Amino acid sequence: MKKFHKKITVQAAVHPETASQIRAAATREEISVSELIRRILEEIYPAVQYVKREERDQKKMMIGLREAA
Repeated sequence: MKKFHKKITVQAAVHPETASQIRAAATREEISVSELIRRILEEIYPAVQYVKREERDQKKMMIGLREAA
């Protein structure tokens, strides 16, 4: 299991029906909602990192183009 170096707090506004589905999924897995969300984040974290890296590379490219102009 991956461990994050830094504790993060996530707040989200969700539709009441979605919140009920999240609670039901956590209950089925016999885990807390926080644990379920943590597991979901662990699964998507590499993808999130990839998107951030891609955005950073695009910003660097734009800065390079501006400097070249």
